[in-house]
Amino acid sequence: MEKAKQTILIIDDEQSIIDMLSEYLSQEGFHVVGAKSGGEGLDRFKDEKADLVLLDKNLPDMSFDKIAKGIWENDPYTPVVIITAYPSRESLKEALDMGVSHYLEKPFELDRAMNVIERALHQSELLREGEGKH
Repeated sequence: MEKAKQTILIIDDEQSIIDMLSEYLSQEGFHVVGAKSGGEGLDRFKDEKADLVLLDKNLPDMSFDKIAKGIWENDPYTPVVIITAYPSRESLKEALDMGVSHYLEKPFELDRAMNVIERALHQSELLREGEGKH
């Protein structure tokens, strides 16, 4: 029996980032959903039950921590990977301390993004198995 496609939600206000990642991840066998704002992203997450969220750290309508908390209220095991063009040691530490699994610094190589996504999904699977929530 073939494994169901995993869904990745991309929340980024740059349509070019959504398009680039969507094309690449779709070719890698993922179902990809995009959202251009935090509010839209939370709505799409509730509708799609994404397996992983790629989240731009600097969205104009909502802070990344509010979006991440909204995601984890619905499913605490969903990995959130931060995408940022402006990494600072303090902000990345804050994100990792609150439970963000990984981060990608813009611009990034698609192979690096795939590596981060695979690691985050694997960690999430292990957590779910440990809690008995397959």
